[in-house]
Amino acid sequence: MEKCFYIYKTNNFAVSNEYAMPNKKNNSSALNILRLEFLLRGDKLIKVERLAMLLNVSERQVYRYISEIRKQGKVELENEGDTYRIFEKNNYADINSTEELILLYHAIQNNSLDHLQTQKILKIITQSTALWKRKDVEREKKIKKFTEVIKVAIYKKKKVLIKGYKSRDSDPSDRIVTPVLLDEELNKLYGLENGNGYCFNFERITGKKVELLKKNAEPTENWNPFEDADPFGFLKPHDNRALIDVQVTLNEFAYSLLIRQFPVMSKYLTDYKNANKNYTYLLTISVWDIQPIARFCVGLLHSVKILGSDDAIRQIKDYADSKVIKEGYNKNFFSNI
Repeated sequence: MEKCFYIYKTNNFAVSNEYAMPNKKNNSSALNILRLEFLLRGDKLIKVERLAMLLNVSERQVYRYISEIRKQGKVELENEGDTYRIFEKNNYADINSTEELILLYHAIQNNSLDHLQTQKILKIITQSTALWKRKDVEREKKIKKFTEVIKVAIYKKKKVLIKGYKSRDSDPSDRIVTPVLLDEELNKLYGLENGNGYCFNFERITGKKVELLKKNAEPTENWNPFEDADPFGFLKPHDNRALIDVQVTLNEFAYSLLIRQFPVMSKYLTDYKNANKNYTYLLTISVWDIQPIARFCVGLLHSVKILGSDDAIRQIKDYADSKVIKEGYNKNFFSNI
């Protein structure tokens, strides 16, 4: 079988990997192996079952890809039973000087990254992800206490007092809520406040406790939290604004990142074929709040193309202007000139 180099486009730069690929099937396998490597780079072991779902292949196929990664010998795999991650015990991918960082930047610009430079980029991504996901013991204790109180309130049909809840556009305030549904995986509470349904994110609770009250719960029979929720879990706003229809095309890198960050998005993705072969996936969703998908798109502008709707394009542009250009630039870039 004849060997060739496959050029994998990621975020406006290319990564070359040597595979035997005389046909479309092997081409697809090569892409999946690269995606698998990306998924395995993190601080947590991931189950084969989960990897199969993210890659949209069978568990048996995942094991084949893992064998291929081992055979290549470029990385070291760590596993416990059916869970795996890429273990990096050496510092060969460290960036040791400003000159090296400049060379790396020029390689990205010129689409000429070699294997070692690719590993350096991936290590930066891995380290930043690991820091973001690092366990916060105090936060976990706090969330556990919130969860316990809310479960009791649901069982006893009582209200709770959420201390110092910070909404997006207002200062922290105390909220008296009837808990209806607790999402322990995403740390969210769906509840009623004066007859209106809201989603309360634990991350926005600035106070130290959620307090069980003696007040009886509001009637909840006529409210289903998920009846009008969008794919990100946002509820229909009380001002009756229309849903925002979003269509975004993604390259392989953006696709892998999207389903890792938002696994539920996999059911809203389809194959996309057009003149530009780099963008092979199409995401079609309708949302009440543009921020989650806008945040994702703005962070990967070289790996996505926003097709519509006109309202979605406008709102994503507004998000980029306010959150990135105005706030991000002014807060994160300084000049001594």
